[in-house]
Amino acid sequence: MNTKMHQNLFYKEQYNAIILGGGISGVSLALRLAEKKKKVLIIEQRPSFCWEITSAFQNQLFENESLFDASFRQSLLSAGGLRNNLIDPPIFEILVNRMLKRKNIDILLYSYPLELITKDELVIGVIIGSKNGIQVIKGNLFVDATENAVLWKQTNVDFEETQTYPVKQRIVFNGIEKRVKFPLIFENVAGVNNISVYPSVWKKEAYIEFTIPEHSISSVRLKLIDVISFVRKNIPALKSAIVTHTGFEPFPLDTSSHLKQSVVKNPYVKNLFGCGLWIIPDKWIREKNNTITGRMQLAKETAMSILNSSNSNIAIHDELFAKLLNKNRGEREKKDFTLNSDVIVAGGGTAGALAGISAGRKGVQTTIIEAGTALGGIGTCGGIHIYYYGTRGGLQDEIDSRVSKISSLFAGKYKVTGFHPEAKKFVLEQMCKEANVEVIYGSTVFGVKIKNHHICGLSAVNSKGKMNFKGKVIIDSTGDGDVASMSGVPFIIGRETDEIQHTYSQPVGHLDENGKMEVVNFDSGIVDTLDIWDLTKARCSGIIQYYKKSFNEENRLLYIAPLIGIRQSRQITGDYQLTLLDQVSGKRFADCISYTTTHYDNHLFDCENQSDEAVLWVWMLGNWIKRINCEIPYRCILPKNIEGLLIACRSASMTADAHYGFRMQNDIQRIGEVAGIAAALSIKSKKTPRKLNIELLQNELRKTGILNSKKYLLKPPIKCELSVKKLKKLLLSKDKEKFKDAVWNLSHIKDKRVIAILKDIFNSASGTLKFWIAVILAFQGFKDNKVVSELCKCVATRCNIIPEGHKTVPLWQSAIVLLGKIGKSGAIPVLFDVLTDKTANLDTLISTIRALGRIRDKSSIPVLLQLFNRTDLPHIRNYQISSRYALSQINENARWQIDLTICEALVNINKKPPLKIIQKYLNDNRGYVRRYANKICNKYAKN
Repeated sequence: MNTKMHQNLFYKEQYNAIILGGGISGVSLALRLAEKKKKVLIIEQRPSFCWEITSAFQNQLFENESLFDASFRQSLLSAGGLRNNLIDPPIFEILVNRMLKRKNIDILLYSYPLELITKDELVIGVIIGSKNGIQVIKGNLFVDATENAVLWKQTNVDFEETQTYPVKQRIVFNGIEKRVKFPLIFENVAGVNNISVYPSVWKKEAYIEFTIPEHSISSVRLKLIDVISFVRKNIPALKSAIVTHTGFEPFPLDTSSHLKQSVVKNPYVKNLFGCGLWIIPDKWIREKNNTITGRMQLAKETAMSILNSSNSNIAIHDELFAKLLNKNRGEREKKDFTLNSDVIVAGGGTAGALAGISAGRKGVQTTIIEAGTALGGIGTCGGIHIYYYGTRGGLQDEIDSRVSKISSLFAGKYKVTGFHPEAKKFVLEQMCKEANVEVIYGSTVFGVKIKNHHICGLSAVNSKGKMNFKGKVIIDSTGDGDVASMSGVPFIIGRETDEIQHTYSQPVGHLDENGKMEVVNFDSGIVDTLDIWDLTKARCSGIIQYYKKSFNEENRLLYIAPLIGIRQSRQITGDYQLTLLDQVSGKRFADCISYTTTHYDNHLFDCENQSDEAVLWVWMLGNWIKRINCEIPYRCILPKNIEGLLIACRSASMTADAHYGFRMQNDIQRIGEVAGIAAALSIKSKKTPRKLNIELLQNELRKTGILNSKKYLLKPPIKCELSVKKLKKLLLSKDKEKFKDAVWNLSHIKDKRVIAILKDIFNSASGTLKFWIAVILAFQGFKDNKVVSELCKCVATRCNIIPEGHKTVPLWQSAIVLLGKIGKSGAIPVLFDVLTDKTANLDTLISTIRALGRIRDKSSIPVLLQLFNRTDLPHIRNYQISSRYALSQINENARWQIDLTICEALVNINKKPPLKIIQKYLNDNRGYVRRYANKICNKYAKN
């Protein structure tokens, strides 16, 4: 048996100080060390810093307390985020991110400390685990600022364990009728302790806090109904108010363990320090210091200890690191906790929650491993509490019905756009409990166990360290296909040209002028989801985009969603790869297990970098919004080269073009249910998912309501089973929609008669019809000089006809792409002319450069090289804005797209691109830019 995990092992930077834990103490310490010119890195497992305030909503300051420094406190005051010694969590989170950026403190989110690497009583590195696998970070001194002393427990220091400890949870009410000025306390009611009502920064907002004796996210969530019901009955001001959100996690009132003797500097490892409440042996003193002030005081004491210690630079080669990394690995793994289950679901998001519930209901032991603190994914934790396109039916109908029944309790007299996210969190938690599904929160899968091409287990990391899971069937619901990738399954990343993935969003909570909860969402930019550093950068940038100098009661954020809106990453290669052509033609499959109903919902505007098929569908035919649908075959969730694994997330096997429409919550929830049932049936029939009887599965899916083609499968958007004779008639029709359908069909039908008919029409046609026949012939691969000439004429005359429809462009811009597709050198002069056209926009220039690269003529080399020196080229890329609460314009300098497209064109012509240009982008701070630069380098190496 072998364990596989991502192996981009050693991070290039070496830090003066690495702080593990980004709570109040960790951030305060980082700021103090940065002031002393230390190069500092903070590593935090959560999606945000200072979790005590931003996640658990503990927002009380004592009189005249400073937060970090006087400057930060003043910024908070000016922005409206501090009143009466109360902090507004979203404003605080925005300002913390801005401050860390200004102080040049490096940050890494979504990452857990796993293990220290030591040599001669010194720590020389720390192994971190994340969704990208493991990585070693090198440094000169290390600080354990985690809540559970994960790293200190790997030394010989004595700890005393705490069996159980209480936690408190907050519920946020808005639209209250009378401002809460003082805390109201009710003891031991509704099955919980100490229900209290606290004022907020805002007049119409209040916090409800309650305590339970055990540290359990599930237990806390399942108490919400009782607490909210009690509050509505007993506090008149909150009777009709709306519950807008709850704390993303409960706040612990003690630690799970603590030192037997207080010490800041580790007595056994010279450069390891502690900065957590666990340093304090006395319970009363720990509780006293378990405040914002107390945690900042811990940072002050740790900083003094560090600055008074002598710490020298440590230089260790990666080869030695590798040896130390493997030393005694087997002995350490024996100490890891192992949990057995029939079905293991990696990820409890949109699909994973339903996968777990449906498997559990079939009577098989099921465990969900979830990185966050709630089930439901983007709909509950990501602020997108609406359904867009997609197909309803199945288990999700039951979930929606149960959510609807309790929504009034959450909403009060107010309304919610879509469904209430907190109600859905509760329902999913409740249904998991009913199905005996174990949910393990705050845990991220970073490795897999494979035996004889069969996946049999997972390795995960959480705040307490590493856990191993053994399972009979694994369901990958990570969203990004992490488990499949770790298992060696092939995949594609983003679109084929530059591997750019769909735009991401950073949603927030908000109320409209009538108190209705609305969805606030916009495109924040691009992110490489396979790079944890770039994911961190995207999260922080998305938060900062909401910065304003001042917020007020009417124009404020309720919360910043802890889950950013990732739309795309990997597409796993399965036994079948669904395509846009399948969706457009309404294709049906013998192994159908679901349906997709959608449109080509790609938010990126640079269609020249999409497939030729996308250029035809969107730019030329204007079909961006046109409804498309088809069946989903079981083979799409069966990853190649591995047994015992099912894919139940947006990473199912399909092309990038097909994915743009498939990613909707309705469709993903359906896939989750299918995978859960398939996993349970596989276990009961003692067969792998690949060998499962498809008719057995389909029968079960008919019972649950997933399969019902008469009810859910729409008519094909385009009739594709037409005779060539009929298509010719449609092509000559004056009906615009029929004409467009004919163009699409004739471009894809592989029949010699089509070429013959098109050539006849082309030779006798003129004007626009002649152009469209040339388009069809280009898609058919017909490389005739007359066709090239017709397309060149369109470009040369800058034919400005814009087809009707969504996101279309002038015909001459599309014709450039087709000239590249045909690949004949006769098009080069007109393409050179475009490159000198000062009116050509960014997308036109990129499409022209890409076309020259596809033609592969060496005469293009000097012209392409000259472009590197041009400073007048358009280079600003705008992103889709649908929120008045973010900056007025989200854009970036996209000169990298031009330069790297030139580099790739040169590689296609077998010319080595300029090293200076490539090196610049290999070192870019944007992961997706580095990815494209690496793709070009690998392509040149293969040539």
